[in-house]
Amino acid sequence: MLESKSGKLFILLSFFIFYCLCVQFSHAADTITQDQPLPDGKTSISAGEVFELGFFSPGKSKNHYVGIWYKKVTEQTVVWVANRRTPLSHSFGVLTINSNNGNLMILDKIGGNIMVTSDSATNHTSARLLDTGNFILIEGDSTNDEGRVIWQSFDYPTDTYLPGMKLGVNIKSAQNRWFLSSWTSIDNPAPGDYTLGMDSNGLGQFLIQRKRNKSWSSGTWNGEIFSLIPEMRSYIFNYSYISNEDGTYFIYSLYDNTIISRLVMDVSGQIKQMTWLENSKSWNLFWSQPRAECDVYAPCGAYGICKEGMLSLCTCLHEFEPYSQRDWDSGDRSKGCVRRTELNCGNQERFLRLSGMIFSGNP
Repeated sequence: MLESKSGKLFILLSFFIFYCLCVQFSHAADTITQDQPLPDGKTSISAGEVFELGFFSPGKSKNHYVGIWYKKVTEQTVVWVANRRTPLSHSFGVLTINSNNGNLMILDKIGGNIMVTSDSATNHTSARLLDTGNFILIEGDSTNDEGRVIWQSFDYPTDTYLPGMKLGVNIKSAQNRWFLSSWTSIDNPAPGDYTLGMDSNGLGQFLIQRKRNKSWSSGTWNGEIFSLIPEMRSYIFNYSYISNEDGTYFIYSLYDNTIISRLVMDVSGQIKQMTWLENSKSWNLFWSQPRAECDVYAPCGAYGICKEGMLSLCTCLHEFEPYSQRDWDSGDRSKGCVRRTELNCGNQERFLRLSGMIFSGNP
């Protein structure tokens, strides 16, 4: 009887020790080193638990990407993607530090590696996720705030502009520009058709472009706001337009740091400033430009019709259908529409009158 009780006690004690060890090692640190890589299925969390870094699969996609999203926002909202052009088709990836040159890399266990950074010149580096959403590569020990920052994700934005990030011209970097590019679709974070960047003509304004065609202009900076965005007058945001030895750029901050806010170059071709509403667990649209989705340059592609207020923003002309139904359903309508049947001019083809239509942009 005594042996039985001792055996049960040993089992319970062993389980308690195992549980404590699991809790200890499952806690996600904010740092990645050669000895502490980040495998798919695990995450790294910033010190204040504001942002989370790890592998994810967007929407209905089965591909795997390394990204950063808000930790406390219940609806996963990705703000940066490391390998948006080169996804993994499996869940065996590992984010780690290259032991030879100290660069960040995604190790593909099936074969091949994806380099995230190429700026390191030393093999003694570590990477850390900050509460700002910035992911930095540091020379030396990342616990030392004096360490030299070799690379930072804020210099390589994807579709999201966070407080503290820069948009504009980067004089000191070979990349030359801080700009946003939309996702291809809600299932695919690869660079899409739309970009938001500073006008290269030095006019002090920002442009949305679709395949280098200007879609929208912010107007020039008047010292307070960009002239064509009156919504910028707000008690929430503090905006600055700066020109110095680093470059010419635009930056913003929040008067109340407890507010969660982001600006996105959306797949729709609009830029959207949004804030998170904790009570309703949803993103609130603060303002968008162009204001109407149909004011975006060619939002529905060739032979597409854009109409505000409809259940579906885009439809195809009579006797036309989406070029790719799958892309169309995912929100990527850039390929537009095609004829259901080939045009036969000898079969009494005729023109069809369409009333209430206007051309997009310059007709």
